Amino acid sequence: KHVTMPTHTVAKAVSKSPLGAGTTTMSTKSASRAAFGQTFVQVAMFGVSANAAATLENLRELGLPVSSTVFQRSGKDFTNVMAGPFAHAAQAADAMAIVHRAGFSDAYIRN
Repeated sequence: KHVTMPTHTVAKAVSKSPLGAGTTTMSTKSASRAAFGQTFVQVAMFGVSANAAATLENLRELGLPVSSTVFQRSGKDFTNVMAGPFAHAAQAADAMAIVHRAGFSDAYIRN
């Protein structure tokens, strides 16, 4: 079974959200979420990149900072969509409530 390491991208939306969304974009290759020392809300995983892109845009419109990892499994690309990173657990909990209200009832907090 062939699995490649994920590429991590963090993009923050422009917003007046109390969750701290900013205007910076950062991209690093082969970096793990743990390297950021932050908390994320795991939103969904997609096998169709257009669906991941639409979800990322929807989350940005809700005022959330977003990030995603792209990885391969069995030769197919998958995109893991997350809200975050958040510096504090309370911010992640607030974001998870927003994500749940947006219809992603399986979302959960992860480090």
